[in-house]
Amino acid sequence: MGFFDTVARLTITEAFKTGLAEINSRLNPDEMIVLLQQSEVAADRARGWELFARIDRDGANGDRKFLKFFQSGLVQNELQKPFQNRGKPDVKILVEVFKRSASEHPESESYLSDLMPLWMDAFVESYFDRVGICFQLAKAQYLKQLARRVDDVKFVGIAVPGEEVEKQEVLAQIFVMPDVREERSRSLPQLSTPERAFMEAMSRLNPYSPDPQRITIRVNGQENSLLEEQKAWATRDRSAPRIPAQAVINNQKKAVVLGAPGSGKTMLASYFALMLCQSNPNQIGLPAEDDWLPVVVRIQDWILQPKMGLLEYLRSNAEANLACKELPTGFFEHWLDRGKALILLDGLDEVVDEAQRRKVAEQIETFLHQYQDNPAVITSRPAGYRWDFFNLDEFPHYTLESFDDKQVATFIDHWYDSRLKDDPAQAERRKADLQKAFTRNERIRLLAKNPLLLTIITLIHRYQAELPRQRCKLYEKAVETLLTSWDSGKEIKLYSQVLLFLKSDDLLYILKKLAYWIHTQGSTGETEGGTLIDKDELIRWLRKEIQTLKKCEAHEAKGEAERFIDFIQRRTGLLNEQGRDRYAFVHKTFQEYLTAEEIFDRADVEDDTDIILAHFRQHLHDQHWREVLLLLVSKLKGKKAQKAIREVLEAGSEYEQWLHRDLLFAGWCLTEDPPELSVVAADWVGDILDRLVGLSVCDSARIGSKISNEVEKILHCLGETNLEQVSLEKLQAHGDRIDRFQLLKFQAALGLEAAAISQLLVLLSDENSDVRYPAAGALGHLGNTSPEVVSGLLALCDDKNHFVCACAAEALGKLGNTSPEVVSRLLALCNDKDWYVRERAAEALVQLGNTSSEVVSRLLVLLDNEDWSARYHTAGTLGKLRNTSPEVVSRLLVLLDDEDSLVRYGATSALVQLGNTSPEVMSGLLALLDDEQSFLRFRAAEALGKLGNTSLEVMSGLLALLDDEDSLVRSGAKSALVQLAKTSDTIRPKVVQWLEENPNDGIGDAIDCLWSIVVE
Repeated sequence: MGFFDTVARLTITEAFKTGLAEINSRLNPDEMIVLLQQSEVAADRARGWELFARIDRDGANGDRKFLKFFQSGLVQNELQKPFQNRGKPDVKILVEVFKRSASEHPESESYLSDLMPLWMDAFVESYFDRVGICFQLAKAQYLKQLARRVDDVKFVGIAVPGEEVEKQEVLAQIFVMPDVREERSRSLPQLSTPERAFMEAMSRLNPYSPDPQRITIRVNGQENSLLEEQKAWATRDRSAPRIPAQAVINNQKKAVVLGAPGSGKTMLASYFALMLCQSNPNQIGLPAEDDWLPVVVRIQDWILQPKMGLLEYLRSNAEANLACKELPTGFFEHWLDRGKALILLDGLDEVVDEAQRRKVAEQIETFLHQYQDNPAVITSRPAGYRWDFFNLDEFPHYTLESFDDKQVATFIDHWYDSRLKDDPAQAERRKADLQKAFTRNERIRLLAKNPLLLTIITLIHRYQAELPRQRCKLYEKAVETLLTSWDSGKEIKLYSQVLLFLKSDDLLYILKKLAYWIHTQGSTGETEGGTLIDKDELIRWLRKEIQTLKKCEAHEAKGEAERFIDFIQRRTGLLNEQGRDRYAFVHKTFQEYLTAEEIFDRADVEDDTDIILAHFRQHLHDQHWREVLLLLVSKLKGKKAQKAIREVLEAGSEYEQWLHRDLLFAGWCLTEDPPELSVVAADWVGDILDRLVGLSVCDSARIGSKISNEVEKILHCLGETNLEQVSLEKLQAHGDRIDRFQLLKFQAALGLEAAAISQLLVLLSDENSDVRYPAAGALGHLGNTSPEVVSGLLALCDDKNHFVCACAAEALGKLGNTSPEVVSRLLALCNDKDWYVRERAAEALVQLGNTSSEVVSRLLVLLDNEDWSARYHTAGTLGKLRNTSPEVVSRLLVLLDDEDSLVRYGATSALVQLGNTSPEVMSGLLALLDDEQSFLRFRAAEALGKLGNTSLEVMSGLLALLDDEDSLVRSGAKSALVQLAKTSDTIRPKVVQWLEENPNDGIGDAIDCLWSIVVE
């Protein structure tokens, strides 16, 4: 029987009753007795023994003597702390007072001295948790306010001209989980290079120095340095598998997430916080049974309070900005101390000053070490991020990937389902129309992979009902959208408040010239990011332009340049600060579009088409200028467009007789549908089309698959242009030389979609299986989701020919139809007796985004199939599912010991795709290094390199393979060691040691390995 059980039955003195009442006026003495009794029981259970049962007390008289403990003012003060927002009772004080109260019981002293501190610690924890109702009440208020903040998506600065401003959206309704890829290399671009340091020293020279050589050196040096950094980033090692972004939480305690502008870093952090606000921790990989608290820090806001530590800022921000009144003392510590806070630190790159950014990083690291049991995510843009801020072993680094086609489709589904809730039919029509626009225009589809730009595209599509057919028109509307403020009525006032000399009409004028200047600095090798420009150079260039345009003094123009940068960055997002004192356009497409606009404007003002033609002559077949030239063609009319395309055709590029680059680029120019071209030069255009069609009917064995595929893309893209009909006629004239199904796909792309689909539906019932399966494949390629197409493909899922059945399943996956009927049928096919059907069905479910437990369960059953091919292909599908559950991993581990070598190979590949680096996985892969099959030893070595484990066991296993009898295995081990050397400095001495211990003739691969590590 516990002490407080006895106390509850005693005649309590008035003094004791008064003391209990003073502890908390909200609880009467009897309620306090219950609270203390529960805390005592919890302490006994936590320690596994009853303290008071061990102490020989003299009954009720002894119990009354222990009342002195609770009548002590010190104890009452400690017990009041949680109710007065002063944190936990002090265990040391309570122990000391209790010992004094028990001094009349010398027989208990040994227990008190040894056991009391442990017991009292458990008692205080239990008491504090039970008193913690005040924390839970405060938490409920905090989560409610935080959820309002993070779940409220406002499209700041984004409005569609001529339409109502887009209303805010609920994050949970439109969010799509992005993927990340782990960065395992320390050889990524660093900023503190000798060249960079030299150029920064040069920047301190007088910016208005009359010495042109100094300025030239400085400009070229800095821009080259920035380009090299950007190229290094674009060409970094990307062998790590794509995994869902929530894996950065459930796979690691702490992580750094890097992402380009508009890639969704802040949205991801907000979604993580929202899931905890809505009591859905399992949605982001955290245990659902635990009591989690999201801790969100916008680093840009925190640094505005330079004297505040993180804890102080958290309380201040919650009370000031989240309207959380009087949070209990120790509120955040209550969860941080228990390791139950998800710490989200967003926007490290927004600390502009490098010295301050390093200091902030150090503060973050100290804070996270202090509360090391809590998961944490730090976000930043890659540009300007220093890779030595956080240790890669302790803080794994991940990069946000662009959306894939499935994620884009999911976003569109979420967007229109939330926007048109009351009109599902209209929502489906809008979805289909937008998807069709992406299908017919590859460049727009690529643009939509950036979440920010996808949002802009969907905004334009919603209010314009359709996307403009010409890309330049879409880009024009997108730029106009970003330049349009929320409240158009205040637009003029807003400009006048920020800018002193420039007017609203000047902004686009300067942006065009700026884009051209930036674009001429060179290519970065990156398809999405704009070229980085140093801030000093940017201000210097803008100063000259503004001074020329507005006839103001140099110092006035410089101030206006700084205000212009701030305005364009903060109000429009077109130009973004990307790291330490460097800027770039939010996406390379805007840089390309505005560059084309500037060239066109120059030619128009001077009435000199040769300005445009000169750019074609200088930059033809330069990938960096490809889009600029195509956008220029789209703006030219009639004869001017013909001149530009003729310049291409007559360029006489190297190896033209085999590569046909001039002809193919001319074909791409035609897909831009220049106005009036087909009217003024019909015969000439017809000749180009004849040459393209002539290539399309050639056997790919004769012209190569690359050219054949390029021609096919061009002809498909001529759909919905003024050349659609003539292109179709020329193709049909050669119908006897074109594959039947290829011709149907051409017809569908060139205006006869309904007729082509009708024919394909008929062919689904052909008695010849060699007709049915390509018909199914063609329907999947066309992407038509009509009920007739879906029904026709579902019917083929019962086809007696297993190949036809598999093709139907594959086509259903491509259509993106996730109806219960389709999913149910595909699930049933996962149990088909034919392995190819099972594989195609499972792949289709993966493509549809169905990774439900039912799908996983069906696949796990197939791992027990007697057919080795079933086990092999199922392992591969599980890897593609990216399901990292313990059950999936354990079953794949079992397959590493499978009797069939190909099954072992498939399981190895799947584990690499899952990115699992657990000891069990490492052990299984290390065992395969001794496999009798050389291709498995090679695959295991390759896998260990990709998974990035640099333990002694891994290195020893790989080094041993450098002496393998098979050259392929030695090559795999060498590549793995080189890859691991990028993340660990311990590899090099191990290779050297191996060379010293193996002085034989067969050390060439080891020497190659050392060369790659040291020299390359």
